[in-house]
Amino acid sequence: MDPVKLNQASLLHLTWQLLTSEESWAQLCKTRFLQNGRPKAHYITSSVWHGMKHNISLVLSHSKWYVGNGCNINFWADNWIERTIAEHWGIPHSILHSLSMKVFDCIVNGNWCLPAFFINKDATLASKIQTVTLPVDPLSDKLMWKSATDGELSHKIAYAFLNGTGKRAPWINLLWNTYIPPSRASITWRLLYNKLPIDENLRKRGCSIVSICCFCMNHSETSQHIFFTCPVTFQLWKWLCKGAYLSLDCSNCLTLLLGRIGVGSKMVQQTMNFAIIHTIWVIWIERN
Repeated sequence: MDPVKLNQASLLHLTWQLLTSEESWAQLCKTRFLQNGRPKAHYITSSVWHGMKHNISLVLSHSKWYVGNGCNINFWADNWIERTIAEHWGIPHSILHSLSMKVFDCIVNGNWCLPAFFINKDATLASKIQTVTLPVDPLSDKLMWKSATDGELSHKIAYAFLNGTGKRAPWINLLWNTYIPPSRASITWRLLYNKLPIDENLRKRGCSIVSICCFCMNHSETSQHIFFTCPVTFQLWKWLCKGAYLSLDCSNCLTLLLGRIGVGSKMVQQTMNFAIIHTIWVIWIERN
C-alpha cells in the first residue's frame, strides 16, 4: 500500500472527524481553524492543519447535512438542500466567510420561518425549503457522506475515494431528496446494502436464532423474502401497481428504484419514488 496515499486518506478521515465529532479536541480545532464552518483566511501555525485545510471543501462537496435543530448548518454555504443557497444565488465565494446565519435562525417552534426578503427574492427556493422535513423531537444536525452505507466516512472509504474506487451509486439522488424524510430514506439505504438487522444477517454475525417470516409464517426471514417475495407484502406492491396504473419490477430493491427513472413527468417520478420508499419503510415498521 502506497504510504503517500495512505497519509492522504488519513488526513481526509481526520478532516471528517473534525467536522463531525463533538469531542473536545474537535471543538477546540474548529474554534482555532474555522470561521462559519470554513477555513480561516489567515496563516495558522500547525503541523497538521495545512494537510487538512484543502480537504474541508472536498468533504463538504461530497456530503449532505440533514437538518435537526439547524445549529450547525450554515444557511448560505452548506449543502442541506439539493445545492447550497450560495450556488443558487451565485454568491461569490470570497464573501461566504462573512455570512454567518444558521438554519436554526429560520426555525421557530419546529416550523420553517424564512425571512421576508428571502421569500420575496426567490419564492421557488423558499417553497422548496418549506418541503424539507423537520424532526418532531429536538435532534442534532448530522453530516452524511453520500456514498457510505451508514453515512460515515471511514478510513477505508476515504482511501477508496481518493484512489478512484469510491464510485457514486446511481440511486443516490433518488434516495436523498428534500421530498423524502431521512427516516424513510435510511431504511431503503440500509436495505440496498443488506445492512438491516433481520434474521439472515443476525445469523451471519453468529447469532443462533430460529428464523421465520412474521408475515406469512412459512419462510425463513431474509431481506429478499420479507420485502419482495413474501405473499403478504407482495400484495402491497400489487396494490401500488394497480393504484398507479403502472408496472413495477418488484424483484429487488435496486430494480424497483431504477426502473422508474425517465418514466413519466418529474412529478410522477418523484411521487412514485416516494411511494416505493414509503412502502419499504411501512413493511419494516410492521415487521418490528
